[in-house]
Amino acid sequence: MCEACLYKLNDLRKKYKGVKYRDIFWRIAKSITEAEFEMNKKAIEQFDPNAWKFLKEKNPEQWCRLFFDYQAKCDSVDNNMAEIFNAFIIEVFTYKCLKI
Repeated sequence: MCEACLYKLNDLRKKYKGVKYRDIFWRIAKSITEAEFEMNKKAIEQFDPNAWKFLKEKNPEQWCRLFFDYQAKCDSVDNNMAEIFNAFIIEVFTYKCLKI
């Protein structure tokens, strides 16, 4: 399960709204050492214990960089194809519509 799926599809955004939640979530997801993971985990536990319980239920071993196999060839924790597509369509949405 990728982080984008977890964040968007598993109700994290609906249950826990705001930039603070998003920022802490991404810090946890991108943690590469146990110390960094624990520090970020404590940050979200202090901010909102229920948010950490929600994330823990989703098995951090599937979405946190710390738990990725060390032989993985790519340590990216985002969906680059979706990012490229979104960047492209945002430009299109800025065009004005012409009335015929």
